[in-house]
Amino acid sequence: TVDVLQLTSLLGYKITPKLSLSALAEFRTTVIEDAFDPAYLDLGVGATWTPNDNLLVTVHPLNYNFVFASDDSQFESSLGAKILVDYTQELLEGVRLRSNLSGFLSYEDMEELSNFTWTTGINFTAFKGIGVGIEYAVRWNKQETRLLDDDIQQYFLIGLSYNL
Repeated sequence: TVDVLQLTSLLGYKITPKLSLSALAEFRTTVIEDAFDPAYLDLGVGATWTPNDNLLVTVHPLNYNFVFASDDSQFESSLGAKILVDYTQELLEGVRLRSNLSGFLSYEDMEELSNFTWTTGINFTAFKGIGVGIEYAVRWNKQETRLLDDDIQQYFLIGLSYNL
């Protein structure tokens, strides 16, 4: 069972209608098993490009990936670049396709300290702002999988959302 809690916040200042200076905070951890051990916090600045209403591309060449863990010898924080790509398309009224790629590329050790998560799914509105969704995700993070046979984790997500 994969247990993931991810929170993302993006703040920007528009330079042009499609380009913004931006700051990003992204927090990811487990909650049920080994709560907050490890926990990842990305803080970075850079630019966000929105070529249309469906696509958002964020590149932050100045980003620090903080890793919090009880076993500091297995996990290491590092400086690098953060890339976030988010695509959303309404397929039918109330049915949306969403694909999200979030990646961190470490300047210190590209292979061992970098990570990415790619999630794609379909969400639909069930009742007055309450949504139901199913997603498929692929995640690569060598720091998390050092003791496993495979560096790539795959999982399905089923969830509820609320839209204000």
